[in-house]
Amino acid sequence: MKMNLVGTLDNERIKKLKKEYLKRKGVRCLICGGDSTISSYADTDRNYCTFDVECEECGSTWQDVYILQDAKNITVGKEK
Repeated sequence: MKMNLVGTLDNERIKKLKKEYLKRKGVRCLICGGDSTISSYADTDRNYCTFDVECEECGSTWQDVYILQDAKNITVGKEK
């Protein structure tokens, strides 16, 4: 699903694009649907971190937000 979009988007369009992006698990561009995105670590807080993302096809940029929701593969260490 590729789109040609230039400029600023209204809030309703942004909501729709974000919903589709999350539905696709963030594997394609939020704006054009292209599959050439690059991301880099941006920031962290107590329970979330963000990554700057750029689409190499349309030049759009945004931040992905990852929220801590679980802990797995837990191994208990030795007592001190």
